[in-house]
Amino acid sequence: VLLAGFLDASGWEPGEFVVHRGQPARELFLVSSGTLSVSVPLGDGLGSRRLSTLSAGMVLGELAFIGSERRTADVVADTRVHAWVLDAERFDRLGNEAPALKAAVLENLLRIVSRTARRMTDEIAQLAG
Repeated sequence: VLLAGFLDASGWEPGEFVVHRGQPARELFLVSSGTLSVSVPLGDGLGSRRLSTLSAGMVLGELAFIGSERRTADVVADTRVHAWVLDAERFDRLGNEAPALKAAVLENLLRIVSRTARRMTDEIAQLAG
């Protein structure tokens, strides 16, 4: 309940960009409904490759958000999407007002990032044969 006070509700219609590759990662998104496609542009500049689909219960943008980096992919709403958004300023404030809660959020984000890294390692190993 305490975390809800730090979040904003947001939504996107099908086809709308949630984030663009190269943008500063100033928000973390907690998807509450809908589906989104994560993609990167192809080297030839003639299209993109979908990397994954995100849906309700998933987190978007955690890696770039934690590292205060730029977005590494485009994310587009496939359906009507609703999400809770935690911006960087409120995340910093969370550390001052509820440090144990911020630590719990970071611990959960670390688990998500770890699972993603493990999955990517397995995929690369399969490609390498």
